[in-house]
Amino acid sequence: MLCALVLMALPALAEPTAQMLADTCAMCHGTDGRSAGVLDSLQGKSARELEREMLEFKHAGKGRIMAPIARAYSDDQIRQIAEYLASGGSKK
Repeated sequence: MLCALVLMALPALAEPTAQMLADTCAMCHGTDGRSAGVLDSLQGKSARELEREMLEFKHAGKGRIMAPIARAYSDDQIRQIAEYLASGGSKK
């Protein structure tokens, strides 16, 4: 729920960077996508795969938790997140 609140506040801020957008994933998927828990690790997935999965959550409503989170992002922001995480979270 905290992730959703953070995402709703993003439009009120200056244009977020890819890192800022991807940081919202860390609470559940670990820092830079390296999950230490039960949830899927995003690290090691290609940008294309991450983008496809997020767009599926967004447009097909797949996932009770991820669908509303994905809908809070524009398609371009999803692409930025996917590229950032696929790069290993390197700062660009």
